[in-house]
Amino acid sequence: MARPGYSELPSDVKDVEVAATVRNGLRLLLSRVRDNRLARITELTGLDIASPRGNALALAALLLRGNAAW
Repeated sequence: MARPGYSELPSDVKDVEVAATVRNGLRLLLSRVRDNRLARITELTGLDIASPRGNALALAALLLRGNAAW
């Protein structure tokens, strides 16, 4: 739903508003995907992500796994 007065904005300002909304949505989506993948690694391996060693191993597992779905 558009905000009040949105229709009166110039088109270049609307483009900036849309871009900012999309950036925020993508940032939230990617953070959830990352958190879900790290949670899945923790579940499968028993790593403690809070420890530096566990964090490094989890990130290495993500990198080695690539883009494959968990």
